[in-house]
Amino acid sequence: MSLVYIFTFSKVETEQVARVTGADLKGAAPARLGPLRTGPNEIVLFASDMGPKLARSLANSVLNDGAQAQGQESGNPRPDAVLIIGLCGGL
Repeated sequence: MSLVYIFTFSKVETEQVARVTGADLKGAAPARLGPLRTGPNEIVLFASDMGPKLARSLANSVLNDGAQAQGQESGNPRPDAVLIIGLCGGL
């Protein structure tokens, strides 16, 4: 089993990941959803608004959690893979 973090930056992208994992968004995109399952993988979905500054801020807060710089264990487990899903990246 792998732990996969998925970052999305629009409602459409978030809805597609939720559909694949069987998650129910209940009409609003969450900031964090998970852990979810798809096949043998555990998925944690992180949603934000568009823009490079917001994306960088979200990734830094999730992956670094501010604690690693101080030599402490991060509040988020280290993922086996990180996926960034976005329509603009596909162009």
